Amino acid sequence: MKEGLRFDWYSELPLPIFDTLIEDVIVDCHKQYKNKNKNRTKSLELLTHRVLSALYSAHFIIPKGTRFVSFPKTKDAYSLRDVSKVNFNSDYALVVFNVLKNKGWIKVLAGSEIAGYTRIQASGNLKKVFNKYGLRWSQQTPLDREKIIVLRDRKQNSSKKNHYKKFDVPVPDTPEVNQQRAWLYNYNSFLTKHCVSLYLTDKQLLQVAGEVKKGAKEDAEDEVYKTFHLDLHQTQLRRIYARGSLEKGGRFYGGWWQGVPSEYRGHILIDGKKTVEVDYSGMSLRIWHAMNDLPLSPKHDIYNLGFNDWQGDSDPRRKPIKKFVNAALNDEKGNYRLPKEELEASGFVSHKDLRARLFATYPKLEEAIHAGIGLETQFVDSQIAMIVMDDMMQDGILVLPIHDSFIIRAGFQQALQKVMATAFTQFLGAEIGTSVDGTRLTKHFGIKKDAFKLLKPSNEEVVNLASVDIYKDDQTIMDGYIGGWMDSNQF
Repeated sequence: MKEGLRFDWYSELPLPIFDTLIEDVIVDCHKQYKNKNKNRTKSLELLTHRVLSALYSAHFIIPKGTRFVSFPKTKDAYSLRDVSKVNFNSDYALVVFNVLKNKGWIKVLAGSEIAGYTRIQASGNLKKVFNKYGLRWSQQTPLDREKIIVLRDRKQNSSKKNHYKKFDVPVPDTPEVNQQRAWLYNYNSFLTKHCVSLYLTDKQLLQVAGEVKKGAKEDAEDEVYKTFHLDLHQTQLRRIYARGSLEKGGRFYGGWWQGVPSEYRGHILIDGKKTVEVDYSGMSLRIWHAMNDLPLSPKHDIYNLGFNDWQGDSDPRRKPIKKFVNAALNDEKGNYRLPKEELEASGFVSHKDLRARLFATYPKLEEAIHAGIGLETQFVDSQIAMIVMDDMMQDGILVLPIHDSFIIRAGFQQALQKVMATAFTQFLGAEIGTSVDGTRLTKHFGIKKDAFKLLKPSNEEVVNLASVDIYKDDQTIMDGYIGGWMDSNQF
């Protein structure tokens, strides 16, 4: 995202260093007014706190100091009622901006009608204070209820064929929506008590950040995928619906782990403990079968498109075919193409042949795709995900969603697999299998998912995966971040 995240999209952080900084800003803000007003002072304090939280979070993205914060300076970008706009007083925002600028606390890249909003970055004494304090975990303030359920629609971009511009539309004020808001607010409140980090060296973190940047998607549903950075403060979730319907899409977005390539997710820690990832097997296609009352054994490999010599999970054709099938489900226009090398690996000469084999294997699927079945299956998988997340949360166990898979502390995967299978059956009346991608040590860094599954860890690794010592001499960024959580929890 060229402009950077808007400052009000960042979560508020209760850092001890902010107290003096906010007080210093407010003193200068008062100089702009003839008298003091308690309500104005409170508004200025809340605004300053949010701006400082944004600047701090942006300063400590990885690579450090490479992101700017978007700061609108036009009045029409602000509204106290419209949740899609900045919910602060525009006049107060300009006062705070000018104070920060005059203090030399921000570097400013001026915006324009063409270049977008003005962007800012920590500078001067503010930057020194941030660096001295370092990157440390802190318990975030949960996102506002009104902003965590998002309804989007789209319109065709007149300048580009088959390209669409997405935009937010008002969310209906219904009991169902309010119930969803209440539940997701509770989940975010639960999530913010936990520390989600990476068990990696500083050098490895930079490599992962580079992969996150390469995998960023300009047309992604949530802004976190457009930022091209690894930001450990982007943890809270929003539920985003599509096409102006509360029955299309609805997946959960916003967690930084969702943008991390699969071969690196095994290095994620929850509260300093190793994790595993549990994945539904062929979920989208199985949801479509269940929705259409088409029987399908949980043992059937849905990515085998009729090959007699199919070798199961180890078949080299499986990965590119899986990628194609899952993309095709959301490709209403039929435009998706595999890269040349992946098409060759799939065993097909052309995409025409691949598509023909797919629809010969699943005769009713082509018509369903053109009718938009992809967004309908996403809605179903989001409903199932909510059941799984809630069930585990009731037992005090955090699971991190990645649409059709979940990250959980090592040792709890069997309980999660049971909950996942039960939720799918209860919702759809069908069965489904799950698979586990194991936790990784630093020596496994960068090994592709399929290759990692073929490794046979030693007995020592199996025993100690959930309690392995996470501290090493070459880990500094993550040590400080996790240390903040341990200090807050009196470890």
